[in-house]
Amino acid sequence: QPVPDAVAWLDGRKLTRDAKLGRIVVPFTTQSGQKPLIIGDAAGTFATLTHFEHHAEAYQLDAQFHIEREQLLARREATLAVRTALMLGETHLAPELLTEPRLTITSTTLDGISTTRELKDLKLSAGSVLTQNITVPERLASLTVTFNGKVDVLSTGGEKRDVTASHTWNINGMDKTEAV
Repeated sequence: QPVPDAVAWLDGRKLTRDAKLGRIVVPFTTQSGQKPLIIGDAAGTFATLTHFEHHAEAYQLDAQFHIEREQLLARREATLAVRTALMLGETHLAPELLTEPRLTITSTTLDGISTTRELKDLKLSAGSVLTQNITVPERLASLTVTFNGKVDVLSTGGEKRDVTASHTWNINGMDKTEAV
């Protein structure tokens, strides 16, 4: 049975029910862990002590990268597809909360020569796929793609924190051996 005037005390702070949501909202912490929590009614007629797993504001960038291996032919164009998701715990957030998004593409040849291309000012939206055409260098050995950005961490006063996801494809590994 919901208690409409329920209150909670956590770390010496009294938390009350949010009128819009109809529940008590507990803000994130900078020191996660199990903490004692007192739940009661506003009049003080009852209260109970319980323990609560208090989570930190930990953002993760989940990204899936895809490129057709058949497109990775020297001096040809290949299309890279990137689908991103900004997560807070297990909750998906709007990708627009990610600031300064960058896509870095590094190709390394069998001769050890690396070339890096960085794309900035990317436009992200929920459910969309970011595509980028790349020119495949001769004797490609590996292709590394890194997507990163910054997110404001409100529990630390809006401090910006980096989030990153990357993937590497190793290609033409047979050409690295002396076998014929």
